[in-house]
Amino acid sequence: MVTTVAAYQLLFRLKRFRFSWMMATGLLLGYVVGTLNTVARLSSEGLSIARYFARPQSDLSIAIAVSMTVPAALFWMGALIEKPIRIDIERLESFDLLMVWSGVAVVMAAFLTGNMGFMGVVSSEERRVTAIGSIAGALAPVLPALTVLLLPKCKTQFSRVISWLALAGTVTALVPQGRRSLLYGIILALLALNLRSSSPVKIRRILLVALLAAPVLYLGNSFFYAMRFSNTQAGGSSSNKIGLDQLSSRALQLMRGGRNTNLDYQVQRNLRDRTFIMRYFSDVLAASWSHQLLYGKALTYCIETAIPSAFSPDKSKVRDIGMEENLTNPQFGLPVRDEANSILTTGATDFGIVGVFVYPVAMSLLLSLFLQIATGPMPSIIMGRTPEALKAVAFLSIGAVILQAELSTSADFVTCRNILILFIPVVFLHKCGALFTHRSAAPRHGLDLPKPTPQRNIARPPEPDLSA
Repeated sequence: MVTTVAAYQLLFRLKRFRFSWMMATGLLLGYVVGTLNTVARLSSEGLSIARYFARPQSDLSIAIAVSMTVPAALFWMGALIEKPIRIDIERLESFDLLMVWSGVAVVMAAFLTGNMGFMGVVSSEERRVTAIGSIAGALAPVLPALTVLLLPKCKTQFSRVISWLALAGTVTALVPQGRRSLLYGIILALLALNLRSSSPVKIRRILLVALLAAPVLYLGNSFFYAMRFSNTQAGGSSSNKIGLDQLSSRALQLMRGGRNTNLDYQVQRNLRDRTFIMRYFSDVLAASWSHQLLYGKALTYCIETAIPSAFSPDKSKVRDIGMEENLTNPQFGLPVRDEANSILTTGATDFGIVGVFVYPVAMSLLLSLFLQIATGPMPSIIMGRTPEALKAVAFLSIGAVILQAELSTSADFVTCRNILILFIPVVFLHKCGALFTHRSAAPRHGLDLPKPTPQRNIARPPEPDLSA
């Protein structure tokens, strides 16, 4: 009930936002709703969650209680400390649509050049990511929301058609990146729809949007699962095993071929088991009571992953670690594998139960401060005032990360880095758009300068005769 109310307020009521509240909502959606989904599906099969996952009931109960208490602390601390964030819709300009169209071009170029593919941004064997891959990875989740936000700024029928096509293309581009990318991309678009409205969204409109979004999510998730099933049949789970075009073709053939027993079983099992991200948090939290903590090593690793190689001479050592689990799991006596890590697991591995509460609060406040600095003094030095579109992009980028509970803490720092990278092209596009608008508004025959007032020839009075 609390999660439903929090999500409703966030998506359809609030006009001013706090990152702490958004993170709290994301943790409730990821941990609490995900656990309820798994429990309900296992109960229908006559199974208990503790027996099915072979975990002590006490450890699971403690983890569930903590995962519900942390969002409460975030709501409370956010209301006391964090400054609300507001996007001024009136300050958005029509030439900000250049950001949408340019973003679509960047994402398309990333797909065509192989820098983005199945499961998102593609890295090299040395775990390096190209600049276009980083920019496309940062823009892809926020482009649908940004398009929705800027649709009212279309002044011509042609620009409206192009923007609607861009919206369809940006949503489609999220399908091969994963079900969570598509889900949270649509959630951000709903949030943007609320920002556009001068008054709270009515229930009738919410139901209409839900009816339109439901088939998109269903078809998108079905196609993604078909792609993953085809990728597994091709010999591995890495996107390098098969090209995105061939993978899409095989997935389409698989869906056209009717029901597939193996695919249906994997989908149902994934929907049942994959949402239970509480399992890894329960393991880490239970191990933190009896094992040596990392005392900041996990957080240091997350920060170092976001530093570009040009500024980090020891970046190769960070890349050799691979993922956060390779650093933390051996310390806690857990098997090394890809797990559902999050800000909660990072806090638990570094400082135990104290870190579980401190890390989310500190991260949300840090991200809020970063947004104020990155969209305040920095652009103002160059442009005189901060473009509201730049603030919207930064806000949506950070929101796309903190709403996802199942995401490594390094993603928060990588997002901040990508925002700084996006700062240069966004400012350039804004300057070009402003220049184009200024020239279009100017008269054809030069500047409209005030004409000089004609001088009248006033007769001077005769000079007096001083010779008399």
